[in-house]
Amino acid sequence: MKIVIKGSTLVCPCEQTPSRRLWLSTIDVMYTDRGYVALLFFYKFDGSPNFFDPLVLKESLSKVLVPFYPVAGRLTRDGNSRIEIDCNGQGVLYAEAVSDSPMSDIGGFNSGLELVKVFPPINRSLHDLYSSPLFAVQVTRFSCGGVSLGIGCHHNLSDGTGFLNFITSWSELARGLSTSMPPLLDRDILRARVPPTPVFYHHEFDKPPVMITSFTQNSEESSSSKADSSIVLEITSDHMKTLVSMIGDERTKIKYTRYEILSAFLWRVACKARNLPDTQATKMRIPINGRPRLNPPIPPNYFGNALFICTTTALCGELVSEPFAHSVDRIHEAIRRMDDKYLRSALDFLDKTDELTTIMQGPQNTACPNFSIVSWKSFPFHGVNFGWGQPYMRPASIFAGKGYVLASPTDKEGLMLAICLEAEHIQAFLELFHASFQVRANSYNKKRFNVLLSLLLEVTALLSLVFFFDQQSFVILPFLLQL
Repeated sequence: MKIVIKGSTLVCPCEQTPSRRLWLSTIDVMYTDRGYVALLFFYKFDGSPNFFDPLVLKESLSKVLVPFYPVAGRLTRDGNSRIEIDCNGQGVLYAEAVSDSPMSDIGGFNSGLELVKVFPPINRSLHDLYSSPLFAVQVTRFSCGGVSLGIGCHHNLSDGTGFLNFITSWSELARGLSTSMPPLLDRDILRARVPPTPVFYHHEFDKPPVMITSFTQNSEESSSSKADSSIVLEITSDHMKTLVSMIGDERTKIKYTRYEILSAFLWRVACKARNLPDTQATKMRIPINGRPRLNPPIPPNYFGNALFICTTTALCGELVSEPFAHSVDRIHEAIRRMDDKYLRSALDFLDKTDELTTIMQGPQNTACPNFSIVSWKSFPFHGVNFGWGQPYMRPASIFAGKGYVLASPTDKEGLMLAICLEAEHIQAFLELFHASFQVRANSYNKKRFNVLLSLLLEVTALLSLVFFFDQQSFVILPFLLQL
C-alpha cells in the first residue's frame, strides 16, 4: 500500500488562551516513557461531496483547542527538572495523505511498519520530547473514498478517557454543535497528601518479573524474541457463555465481571502459548480508571491521567493448572482492593519515590513473561462522528503482551480483542484460543449425545417389553410415546 503525505500544518487555537505552566501529577509523569497513544478511526464514504472537508476539520480543531488549550502546548521542565506542560498555544499537527489502495486493505496490517504510514509524521523519540506537538492527526483518503484518522496523543497530557472526550468534542464542533463535556483541567485533584503517608506497600510498582533464561542463550535467539505481531479476534456471546460455564459451581456468590473472566482466560492462554516453565513468575497488569473510585469521585470530564495500575502475580505452573475460577478470583480480588484508601496511598507512594523513571510505564511492563488487558468496551467511540457517520475504531499502539477489549462493531453481545504477542508465540496463542472453545463444545455435545442416547435406550427397552404382553397392553403405548 502506497501512502503519500500531501501536506501538513500546525493548527493553533482560534482565540487567545491562557499562557501558563500546567503542573502534572505523578500519574501523568509516570507515562512519560510511554510516549504517544495511537488511535485509528475508519470512516466509510457516505457519498457526500464535502466528505471530511479539510476546512471543516481544521476550523473545528482550532475551536476545540480553546477549552482544551494544554493540548496546543509543549512539554517542558520546571526548576527541579520535573516535567510539566508549557501552555504556549504553539498548536497541534494536522497532516493530509492519500492512498492508492482501498481502505479494506488496511485490515491485514499488524503492528509493523505499514501501519505507521497512516499516522502523522511526528518524532516519537524522547530526545525531541520538548519540541514535538502533544497531539497530531493524519487524515488519509483511500481509493474507495473512505477516510482514516490516525491520531497520536501524548500520554503526559491525558489517558484514553480524556483523549476520547477531546476527540469527541472536536467532532461535535465539526457538526456545528457545542461541546457536551467541557474539560476539567485542574490537576491538583491528584496531588499527594501533605505529608504523603502511604499505608500499603504497592507491589504494582515493583519491577516486573523477568524470564528465567540460560546465560548461554545466543544473541540471534534474543533478537528474534523481540519481534512481535498483532491479531484481532472476535469474542462472541457463545464464547463468553463457555467461559462462564468453565467457572463451575465454585464461588457462585461472587458476580465476576466479563472483563475478569475474559482476562483470566487470556492470561492463561498466553502463558501456555509462550511455553513458560512452571516456576516462571508472571504479572498481570490491569489499568484502572480512578475517577469513580476516589472519594469524592473525580468528575468524568477530568482531562488528565487518572489511570492507576492494578496487578496480580502468579507462577505459570499454578496459573495454568488451577481451577479456572481461582484464576478469575486472582483478578477479581486485585481489582476489588482498588478503593479510595488504596489509590490515595498509591499517590503518596509515588510522591515519595525519588526517581519516577524507575517505575515509568511502557512496553517493558508487559513483555514476556508478563501480560496486560485493557478494557475499552464501554468507551463511546461511536460518538466520534464528524458529520459523515460513525467510525470503526482500532487501537494501534499495541506492544507485546498487551491487548485491548472493545465492543464488537457487529454483535451487540460480543466483544473484539486486539492483542499483540511475540511473533514466535502468536500462532500457538491462536491455536490454543480456538481449541479451548472447540474442546468445550465437543465435550458439551458429547454429554448431550450421551443423555439423549440413554433416554432413547430406556424408551426402547420399555417398548420392547410391551410387545411381550397380550394385545390389550398396547393401550399404554400412547403414554410411552409422550415421554
